[in-house]
Amino acid sequence: MKSRRRVCYILFAVMVLFLLMRIVYVNQHARLPQINIIGQGDKVTYCGLEYEIVNASIWDYSRFFEKNEYLKEYKDTENDSTMWKILLVEYQITKTNRKNKLDLYIPIRYAHTFNGVDAFMVQEMNSTLLDGTFESGDIVRIPYEIYRENLTDEQWKDVEQLDMTYRAILGTYPVRNEMMITNVVTGECE
Repeated sequence: MKSRRRVCYILFAVMVLFLLMRIVYVNQHARLPQINIIGQGDKVTYCGLEYEIVNASIWDYSRFFEKNEYLKEYKDTENDSTMWKILLVEYQITKTNRKNKLDLYIPIRYAHTFNGVDAFMVQEMNSTLLDGTFESGDIVRIPYEIYRENLTDEQWKDVEQLDMTYRAILGTYPVRNEMMITNVVTGECE
């Protein structure tokens, strides 16, 4: 009986040692993505398309939906809308290759948070995507919801004072393109 326990302990120790060796090996030999940082206004090519951020504005949540009445079905009426903002980013998209893939699920990163997009709202705001009249060089408008509850008081203050830096992420591996969004204006200017 004691010899069986010893054998079990030895097998367990060998398995743990093998697992630890595997973790160390993978961490030392893992290929990390190449990260390209692109300034606002600069262009980046991704999947046969050239993307450029041409405008970014931050909106009070309620004011955004007042100004864009046709989007009212996407407004959350159950929660306090003063705790949210809308970052509206305009991308100019140009075809650089006959084989291209228009993927408008472009998440953004700010502070420690990643936000995706509401695909239906993006389609609603960009009718040329649905009716087939989208042309190379057209502007696509993508709204991102910024949530107060995901940020510290200082970070929320940066959002309100237009001091927050945002990054639009195109691709993740083997190349990640991070398009900087640093020139943000208030949405009331439009």
